Amino acid sequence: CKQPNKTVNLNIAHTEKSQKLDSLYSEMLKYGEFNGNILIAENDTIILQKSYGIANRENNDSLTNNSIFNLASVTKQFTATAIYLLAKEGKLSLNDEMLKYIPELDFYKGITINHLIHHTSGLPDYMRLLDEKGNKSKIATNDYVIELFAKEKPELDFEPNEKWDYSNTGYLLLASIIERVSNKTYGEFLKDKLFKPLKMENTNVLFVYQDSLEIDNLALGYALDSTGVYVSDHYYAKSFDGVYGQGRIYSTTSDLYKWDRGIKNNEILSEEDTKSLFSNSKLNSEENSDYAFGWFLNNYEEYGNIAFHSGGWAG
Repeated sequence: CKQPNKTVNLNIAHTEKSQKLDSLYSEMLKYGEFNGNILIAENDTIILQKSYGIANRENNDSLTNNSIFNLASVTKQFTATAIYLLAKEGKLSLNDEMLKYIPELDFYKGITINHLIHHTSGLPDYMRLLDEKGNKSKIATNDYVIELFAKEKPELDFEPNEKWDYSNTGYLLLASIIERVSNKTYGEFLKDKLFKPLKMENTNVLFVYQDSLEIDNLALGYALDSTGVYVSDHYYAKSFDGVYGQGRIYSTTSDLYKWDRGIKNNEILSEEDTKSLFSNSKLNSEENSDYAFGWFLNNYEEYGNIAFHSGGWAG
């Protein structure tokens, strides 16, 4: 008989939090400190889902809950989960060496799929290599990056698993491994195994500039040019638009909530497998890397264990 009152009290608490949060983001928007979409849930209840600001600077269109954003490095958790699924299917082993699937780079010995996932491979940054040695007249793709690495053979920054260093190169190569093992494109594999099962209908791998796409509800990303003006077709946004795995997924806050629920409710993987996705990797020194399968890990005395990831690219 006490349950209804408890529920009412919980709703009141949620309402108070929602109002405080809404006030915060509204004030930040007013002072140019925030522009975007918010979805916050607590105990399986969405307490705030709202849009603040504009989707593009050209037409001043307002953002909506259906606005599609470039996830940038939030893509990595999808790439890592896809690799884990392939391992569960027996198509590969996480301890396999990278060169088994990318023989073009067989001069890199001892780098495993696990090292790529956890940013402990020692591989140099692909953007740095392209800036120094690449053909800047063409849009970079995964195949071109692999070709350039095979040609230039840049040295490792450190021996595998000796250190931790955030590596977009590693996740680019993971996406290529997914394609070579599954015989599907990266986008097709993610759609079949992750997006469709979770009914993430507004989530896709997109090459907006490379394919000259016109997409409804797209929230454009911007970057400052050399004159201090915001532009949506910044040089690096266009020149690296064909590279994927480290980024290139576009989604909405509603779909990301479905993804969050899908993971927590073990809709994609078993409870035991999900625990593995959020397990800390260790360096050769036995030190924790604080990075799991596309997730940063942290522990706070006040809040407990937290898994998180940011993403930034052209705005």
